[in-house]
Parts: sequence; structure tokens; C-alpha cells
Amino acid sequence: TGSAVTFPQKLRSAEKVIGCKLSSIQDLYTSRTLRRAGRIIADSCHPGHSLFDPLPSGRRLRSIRTRTSRHKNSFFPSAVGTFE
Repeated sequence: TGSAVTFPQKLRSAEKVIGCKLSSIQDLYTSRTLRRAGRIIADSCHPGHSLFDPLPSGRRLRSIRTRTSRHKNSFFPSAVGTFE
């Protein structure tokens, strides 16, 4: 409680202890989001399957229109933005 150590310092310390490089939080978030979104897209029975609607080009997904902040801050809009 006396010394304030930042997260990157703790991360570097942990890397030195275990002797290998750790993935960044952003890399973990991206990979897990893409994996979860891929499973939802593959499962046509999933309630969120219809939210992953591809554009006519097939390259990107249609952005989700949200009316409430609860839906805007949920997994689906961020996953659509991450999924390319």
C-alpha cells in the first residue's frame, strides 16, 4: 500500500520471473473477442447471431444501431467493430 507500482512495471516483473514475454491486454482482448464472435456467427441458433450481419461486399459487418447505453456498452457492438 505504500508504493504505487504501475501495471506495466508489474507486467515486466512477471515476465522476468517466468522468463518469457506475456501478451498485452489488448492482444488478449482482440483474440478472445474474435474467437467468441466467430462461435456466435457459426451458431445459427444463438440469440445474437442476427446481429452479425455482413455488408454486401462480404468484407465487413454492418454496424449495430443501439438505442440504449446498456446495449451500446455490451459485447456485440465492440465485437462487430473488432471483427474484420
